[in-house]
Amino acid sequence: MIGRFLAGFWRWLRPLKEEAIDGEAPLGRYFDHHAAFVTQRSVAGYVQMKTRVHLHELLKETMFREAYDRCRWTSYAAVLGDLGIITEGYVRPHLTGGMAEAAMRGLAEVHRRVLDGAKVPPELGVSGLLAQSAFEARLARARMAPPQSAGDVARVGAKVLFETLPIHADLRALDERSFVDGVRFVVVSATEPLRRLLKAEALAADLARLGATGPAAGGPSPGGTGPAISAGR
Repeated sequence: MIGRFLAGFWRWLRPLKEEAIDGEAPLGRYFDHHAAFVTQRSVAGYVQMKTRVHLHELLKETMFREAYDRCRWTSYAAVLGDLGIITEGYVRPHLTGGMAEAAMRGLAEVHRRVLDGAKVPPELGVSGLLAQSAFEARLARARMAPPQSAGDVARVGAKVLFETLPIHADLRALDERSFVDGVRFVVVSATEPLRRLLKAEALAADLARLGATGPAAGGPSPGGTGPAISAGR
């Protein structure tokens, strides 16, 4: 069990094959890979720094493994949301005419599909539907203000990561600022391929097409209900 877990873990630390981000499919692959990468790298790095114990050994303890799993899944959606908001800022100047509403529905639909594809373990009790609703509300707020820098947007996911770390709150209380800033740095680094490979006009057009035809255009997104507000890999 632990071997399979670690195999999946290290898979997300490998570089993603580069491709032009010019439509919903490559954007979804970028979102999934980098949301997982930021989450895994940040959590694993902090845990091993704090405990000085190899992650493989820590995962043998059931209580730790459950807390770790909940942290990485919960944080995944928060970081995924950060990447979605950052992307909105990049494509906004290219939303011409009446494209904006449809394109934002398309962006929300890409977010929903990535969450659905994450396949959150049901025993964690997290809800993809509530995570999607939270992102759509956040996206609506972001559109009403000037685009923020990637580092500022990343504060949201970084704080969720810190609050769910599988380390007792008393033992990490003094680390919040340095941890949050570290996660923000990783997110900013993760946006470098987005900036370099983004074909903003083509992506804006494809998101508008998706928003005019996908589920988000005709009603609420499907998904389960539950007590948690986010889900993650």
